[in-house]
Amino acid sequence: MLNKELELALNRAMRNAKIKQHEFLTVEHLLLSLLEDTFCTDALRECGLNVDELRNKLDKFIAETLPKITSETSVDYETQPSMQFQRVLERAVFHVQSAGGDEVSPANVLVAILSEQNSQSFKFLKELGVTRQDIVRYIHNALPKANDATEKNVTDDKNLLRAIEIFLKDNTKLTDRVQKAEEQIENLKREIDELRQACGN
Repeated sequence: MLNKELELALNRAMRNAKIKQHEFLTVEHLLLSLLEDTFCTDALRECGLNVDELRNKLDKFIAETLPKITSETSVDYETQPSMQFQRVLERAVFHVQSAGGDEVSPANVLVAILSEQNSQSFKFLKELGVTRQDIVRYIHNALPKANDATEKNVTDDKNLLRAIEIFLKDNTKLTDRVQKAEEQIENLKREIDELRQACGN
């Protein structure tokens, strides 16, 4: 499943491509849109990249290189995702699922872009000194807080389970006592009935 931030990024990319009447929605549209995502820009800056420089490169490439919808193709024509664009998203989803995750984020897509070596986006990122390993390392280092919270939740759950076990154990003892008391009462009732029958005879 795509998280909210990635859905917003994809919508921005598609809107940009449509407004500029581009035939294809490309990885470059996508990367440009990811530059609006705080986590992605923080990651890129941490890797020493100048975000404004990358944005300028992408803007120039998109404006000067990508084909536009012409009068011949404009009839009932919709902007289509390029093969590279589709591969990037498929790769991001695959990596998340392989790691046991259930949500694909902009950061996952950024990592996937850095595996699409034939794309201009990959070349720009490489020129500016960013590698896939850099971004993966940043994501990994950004996770400890979440991991700490998870560990705390696990500890809390263990404590809760222990408390339940103790309660059930004590409750079992109490149930046993009640059972024995009920048995004694039943025995006493039988004895009383027997005495009444004896007295009646």
